[in-house]
Amino acid sequence: MTIAQRFLAELDHESQATRRVLGRVPQGHLSWRPHPKSWTLGQLALHVATVPGIVADMAAMDTLLERPAFVQAQPASVAELVPALDASIAQAKQKLGGFDDAAMNATWRLMHHGKELMAMPRATFTLAPTSRIPPRTTVTRRMRRRPRWLFPPLRRQRRSNRPSRSRSPSWKLLH
Repeated sequence: MTIAQRFLAELDHESQATRRVLGRVPQGHLSWRPHPKSWTLGQLALHVATVPGIVADMAAMDTLLERPAFVQAQPASVAELVPALDASIAQAKQKLGGFDDAAMNATWRLMHHGKELMAMPRATFTLAPTSRIPPRTTVTRRMRRRPRWLFPPLRRQRRSNRPSRSRSPSWKLLH
């Protein structure tokens, strides 16, 4: 199995969860935004749906001469999200399906005004959007003020196997 085939198999697996999440986006809240400078929920959902195809398009080129402009359209309805994901995955399969290991290990470059901004193996670039997401981002910090209709409150579970903090007589014997 080549690197591209492994990537596409992982993409198929991850697309099932993404499809479920996109199907749960509420129609009435597509224009909601977590912060005034943020994209709307509809733009964020459409971005998630189109990322596989965009990354595959960029990875198919040996050198990307300009930084991509990240402008995201606002979907008119929730019904556009899942078909956009399906089209994006089909595009990624079409672009990356024929790559062998040598092509996936070839150097991919991002240039801007003739200056190299980034150079890495194509396989690393292809996997980067999914594997390098930091655990604490500004979005998660902003989501502390999350709306209750989007994220239900989290309930903490009490741990029963936690050791007691009281100093029992057996603790005194050990020390």
